[in-house]
Amino acid sequence: MEDVFENFKQAYSIFTKIEYDALNPDVINFEADLKEFNRKLKDLDRRLAAILALAYDDCHSMESATKVAKNTATYLKFKENFK
Repeated sequence: MEDVFENFKQAYSIFTKIEYDALNPDVINFEADLKEFNRKLKDLDRRLAAILALAYDDCHSMESATKVAKNTATYLKFKENFK
């Protein structure tokens, strides 16, 4: 999960350091940059979902499933904020 988070930080850093005025309607780069950023986010979301699915698949009791749920609560809240 740390790798996914590091990749997110890198993608976010690149997107937030654009050197043109994103509010200028004459600038055509923004749409392409936004599309690429969203593509990266979708890929990271899928990778994280696969990790979580594997974690739940490895659970053999309610206790272990509860631990996984508690440990992923932050991710679930993050997803809720970015729908």
